[in-house]
Amino acid sequence: MKKKQYLLLVLLLNCLLYDQLLGLNLLLIAIFWVGLNYYNSPTRHDKSWYTAAILWIMAGLGQSLWYLDVGLPIYIIAALHYFAVYYQPKTSFPISILQSFISWAKGLVNFFQFKVGYFNKSTDQTKKIIQKLLLIILPIFISLLFLKIYQSASPKFAELTSFIHLDFIQWPFFISYFLLTICFYGFYYFRPSKKIESIDINTAYQVPYKESYLSEEDKKPFEWQLGILLVSMLSLLLLGFIVVDIQTILTPTASELSHSQVVHQGINILIISIILVMLIVVGLYRGSNNFQKSKTLHYLSYAWLFLNAILIVLIAIKNYNYIADWGLTHKRIGVFIYLIMCLIGLAFTGRKIAKQTSFSHLLSKTAYTFLGLLTFYGLFNWNGIIAKYNLNPLHLDAAQVDFPYLASLGPETLPYIKAYIGENNSTQLRDENTIHQSVFSLYQIYSQGWKSIPSYRLGGYLAYKKLNFDRLPSKNDK
Repeated sequence: MKKKQYLLLVLLLNCLLYDQLLGLNLLLIAIFWVGLNYYNSPTRHDKSWYTAAILWIMAGLGQSLWYLDVGLPIYIIAALHYFAVYYQPKTSFPISILQSFISWAKGLVNFFQFKVGYFNKSTDQTKKIIQKLLLIILPIFISLLFLKIYQSASPKFAELTSFIHLDFIQWPFFISYFLLTICFYGFYYFRPSKKIESIDINTAYQVPYKESYLSEEDKKPFEWQLGILLVSMLSLLLLGFIVVDIQTILTPTASELSHSQVVHQGINILIISIILVMLIVVGLYRGSNNFQKSKTLHYLSYAWLFLNAILIVLIAIKNYNYIADWGLTHKRIGVFIYLIMCLIGLAFTGRKIAKQTSFSHLLSKTAYTFLGLLTFYGLFNWNGIIAKYNLNPLHLDAAQVDFPYLASLGPETLPYIKAYIGENNSTQLRDENTIHQSVFSLYQIYSQGWKSIPSYRLGGYLAYKKLNFDRLPSKNDK
């Protein structure tokens, strides 16, 4: 029964993916796969299964709505995580990604081993069944092949046999089905590494307390004093940097280059700072150090984390000023996303200190939260938001607007560009090559009717309707 379900599932995936762009089909794949597993999975009542399934469906929803470039890797990661959690709900992230790759590699080997072994071990009864199938399939297949040959050779014969519709016979479709059957075999029949699974499941959530720590507490005064001195000096150094940075923000910048340098230098400093925070905290709070009676280092560590949070806010202000002067782009939005991720990292680092959680738990929860954040990020029409912001005369002058950039983002920007052209009588902008290419690609997708439904993206479809095409757009349109 499971084999039949797998073959039918792959057939459905092939129908959704073959000769289609990526869009609505990604959402449908996630829904169908999760729906099928819901009735077969003994782990479906586990909270982690629901979380993984929702993340995968949300990632597919984001791709079917707006299809951002960053969304496809997130979709793939969410799918790989779901495959592993479906098999073992206690699998942590990102170990789940590794387990899915291992199962995929094993699946490639097992698929061919199974096929070869199946025919080698076939009983007489099985061979008779295969022979009967061949007696039916082989003559039909060869007859259809010659029918196609004769139809190609004689137009008259093709006209007389036109009632026999063979348009559904497309060899690339069957080849695609065969390749997908091999590709998804390891994900459906999940075979992870048992050794990695055992280590992952048995990893402690918290640093275990041992009675021996009571005697060790007096043996490590050097480490504790070193930690207090190190965190104090780093906090003072960071405090001085923040004071200078505030003065920089209050000083007006004169050019885009200075804005860019200020933001990127701040990001580089933040990257180094956050990495140091993680490494130092992990180094200081290990073993018995998590259970020291003295709270001096704890308070200093919290103060250091708070100063890093202030640094994040200052960089956010710089990036906001950058956007206010030069417009919104995906990279500048990405800076805000990165800053939020830094705040998440600081929050989990503080939680490690307070709850004595293990380093593996810190990495797992932080990375999984990042995945959730990026999945949620993909649900918004950022292309439309960028176009709407940059085309607002209260934000940017007409000379500052980069129309080819806006058109290259995606079809969601085209209605905003069209409205701007109409309001400002800027008919010459219709000759922009990038804009024409975007309009033409829209027409090609959504003028095909139901055949292109798996490729639909809500943003593109709405843009197509708003533009009101009554004919194929021409580059010479004025």
